[in-house]
Amino acid sequence: MKTYLFLVSEDKVLIHLDPNSDTLLAEKEQLVSQGFEVLDYIAAENLEAAYEMAKQPNLHAVEQYTQSNFFCYIVDALVSLLRGLRYS
Repeated sequence: MKTYLFLVSEDKVLIHLDPNSDTLLAEKEQLVSQGFEVLDYIAAENLEAAYEMAKQPNLHAVEQYTQSNFFCYIVDALVSLLRGLRYS
């Protein structure tokens, strides 16, 4: 997995930066001065998956919480399984 830093503007334009870049701080300061706000650091398999997570930040937060809380993870897995059985 790779980590991406996402910034968002008032009109919902998403921009990503590589947190491992040597110029990260300068790029981030430049974008913040242009009105962008830091949205989130997102770990994903690829950039496309990271953009999908960034477009739905609330869903991303719920997924992260579910993965970190074992009880919620089990309940979510059971609900997904039951939904799959229901529609098949």
